[in-house]
Amino acid sequence: MTKKLNQTGIYEPNNWELPESFKKDWIKALKSGNYTQGAGALKGEIEDTGQVAYCCLGVACSIAGVNSIDIHGEWIEEWDGDFHDIPKILQGSADENKLVKILSEMNDDTGGDLMMNEPNNSKDSHSFSFDDIADWIDRYIKGIK
Repeated sequence: MTKKLNQTGIYEPNNWELPESFKKDWIKALKSGNYTQGAGALKGEIEDTGQVAYCCLGVACSIAGVNSIDIHGEWIEEWDGDFHDIPKILQGSADENKLVKILSEMNDDTGGDLMMNEPNNSKDSHSFSFDDIADWIDRYIKGIK
């Protein structure tokens, strides 16, 4: 885990749990290099490039089988049946779900300038890279059977 993660103070002890297989698949997907990191929406097209980008929660949707047009907006709606395979602790908005808030803030540029429609989508444009977020998930979210 990078030193940057330990200095942020964003970790607050909690008893978050994910199914072990989902946790492993999510971490693997985040570290795979198969997803371009974006911000401001679960999944979106980077303006004028045709390239698709995901936030870390959008990657969670993708590995759960929610893809294509089903992933849109800024959070995972609890009431939407399309998201039934997403673990409950990842559902809801950052206003109502502390874990979603932490993950969203880690993924998105805290300055608020980077959104899906901005072409500048380099690794350094994000608060934390997908690798950093995957390490945080591995360390602070317990995998359960």
